[in-house]
Amino acid sequence: MPSKRGNGECIDLHNVGRYLHLLCFYKANIAAVLATGLQLTEVRNLEDFIERYNAWVEELAEKKLLPKGREKEEFLLTLSHFQTCNKPLSTRLSCLVEARENMRNFALPFKELREMFSTLPAFTTMVDLADKTLKVKVGKEREDYVFAVVDALDVLGASQTMAINREFYATTRGRILGPTQLYVLAASILALHKAVDAKAKLVLQKGKFFSAIAVDGNALPWHYAKFYVELVRADSRYAETVASSLLTYMNIRDPARLYEIVRNMTYAKDREKLKERETEALSRLLEYEAGGKESD
Repeated sequence: MPSKRGNGECIDLHNVGRYLHLLCFYKANIAAVLATGLQLTEVRNLEDFIERYNAWVEELAEKKLLPKGREKEEFLLTLSHFQTCNKPLSTRLSCLVEARENMRNFALPFKELREMFSTLPAFTTMVDLADKTLKVKVGKEREDYVFAVVDALDVLGASQTMAINREFYATTRGRILGPTQLYVLAASILALHKAVDAKAKLVLQKGKFFSAIAVDGNALPWHYAKFYVELVRADSRYAETVASSLLTYMNIRDPARLYEIVRNMTYAKDREKLKERETEALSRLLEYEAGGKESD
């Protein structure tokens, strides 16, 4: 594989680990994780990686989750994507924002990076997939989407991070979730995956906006995490209020906030305000609170 070109260094699978702090390579890495359960630095068998990655693209295509007007072939990888290094490193903000330890800094002044680096077509194809599919809707306007990922790579590794984010996207897809709901959802899914010792990050990016918020995998009791996820999946009108109460609990650890959720939801049930799925979720939570046997 290439590592040097006449007009500067080539960023490829051999050295990409040194550049994962740049957002473009961070996104390519996340796409690899979601598709294959491997980080780019962990790829050993390239043909196997490509096969697994393309299987994920095929699955997205079958579920009609690729962007309208784009063919799946535009997102598929081939060996040739890894054999040339002819893509200049983008000097746009979308690539140069630091995406790991120094989230709000630039790597280098834009002009110093021009023509110094090139990269593989594979990476730009993977970034394209990440930008088009790893996003959530946060408002009612057409363009109210942000790139979002629950980054647990440093503490849980690629395989578990893949599982967490596949569930995260499956839950957010087709729904509008504000920042509080996204944060509580990230914490809830970490709890459901029993990532109790995980110190993950909820990474959000759109244009010049970039944020990485610490998320504690032990921040929520398992049953309340499950209850909230079920409310979101049921498109419950109470999900936002429950998220606010859970966020307050996460900040001050006051059990009264949890009991408040139970009380308010029970009141809504008694007044026949809940839908069937909301009622079922509440019944499971009440069973737990009453000392019933946990059911996963």
